[in-house]
Amino acid sequence: MGEGVLRPRIKDIAADPGQALPSQSQLQLEQQEFDRLRREVATPKAERGSQKSRGLLCEGVVIKFGFVAEHGGIWPVRWLCEALGVSRSGFHA
Repeated sequence: MGEGVLRPRIKDIAADPGQALPSQSQLQLEQQEFDRLRREVATPKAERGSQKSRGLLCEGVVIKFGFVAEHGGIWPVRWLCEALGVSRSGFHA
C-alpha cells in the first residue's frame, strides 16, 4: 500500500485510538448484526412481506382460496396459503 492510502487511516487512528483495536464486545456486536443481516438476505422478499397481508383478506376461506387460485401461477401456493392463513390441503381439496 502506498503512503497516500495509509496516511488518512493513521490520522483517524491518532484522533480515536479505540479504532485501532476494537474491543471484543464491539466485534461481537458487529458479528451479531452481520449474522442478522445475512439471515434477512437469505429470506426471500416475498416471504418477509407475506405477514402484512393477513389482515387484508378477512372475507372468508372461499375468497382466500379464489385468490390463491388466481395468483398461484405468479407466487408459490405454499407462500400464498401461509400469507392468507389457509391450509394447502384445503386449497387443493
